[in-house]
Amino acid sequence: MIERLLRLDNEPLSPINAGEVIRRTPNFQIVTDYKHCPENTRNGERFFIEPTSPGGLSMLLYAASAHNIYNFNHRLVFGARSGVKDIIPCLRADYIKQNVWVLLRDDVQIPQPGEDTVPSPGRMEACIAKGARQYTFNDELPANFGITNPHTRHLRMLQMTYKDEIPDRIVHSPNPDSYYKVRKNWWYGVELTIDIGIERGEFTNPKLVEEMQRFLAKYFNTEFGNPNTLTTAEDIQVANELISRTWEIYGNKLS
Repeated sequence: MIERLLRLDNEPLSPINAGEVIRRTPNFQIVTDYKHCPENTRNGERFFIEPTSPGGLSMLLYAASAHNIYNFNHRLVFGARSGVKDIIPCLRADYIKQNVWVLLRDDVQIPQPGEDTVPSPGRMEACIAKGARQYTFNDELPANFGITNPHTRHLRMLQMTYKDEIPDRIVHSPNPDSYYKVRKNWWYGVELTIDIGIERGEFTNPKLVEEMQRFLAKYFNTEFGNPNTLTTAEDIQVANELISRTWEIYGNKLS
């Protein structure tokens, strides 16, 4: 498959083999598969970046934020967190020629303001090899290059990498399927990001800040933080709507 993709000079790319691993690096694998819908059609063909180690998972989230891309599917991957199969967020990329160069030849494409690009496995591996828990587009650029409105990006990442569904069990971090918004840790991350974003002057829109403060008053307290207080679908909807409004106001200002 990889040879066929690299030989192609024109679109469209050849049809995928669903679930085929077309590249492996120490902390990632690139898989061709169908997104959830439409399945088994050319319109549903995608590349997926699957992290295969804890360090790979962390770096993928850093890199996705830097590249301003938040297209995630939860997929079953071996070794991503605990050395067994975990259901984790994996980055989805369009099945197009531009992404062949990124994913198979490690072409690093820095996004223009308000746009997105796909991180390359090779660049993420280079950042992991340096031992830093940060992502940079190249070694000559600072870690924060091109990342304005970091709290907006982090809220968007939290929204897109965790699931809205209410599981039929209590979910803890070691669970192989733990990316759910019902978890108190998710709420703490959202609340802390909002609080710091207001304090540091990233969130200044008066109506939005007022809504954020009402949100913090409702959810950032000992009553909601009590483990015996169950998160409801309505709670998750409130959080999603607030994050979406934040993204509408500040997401197009990313550069």
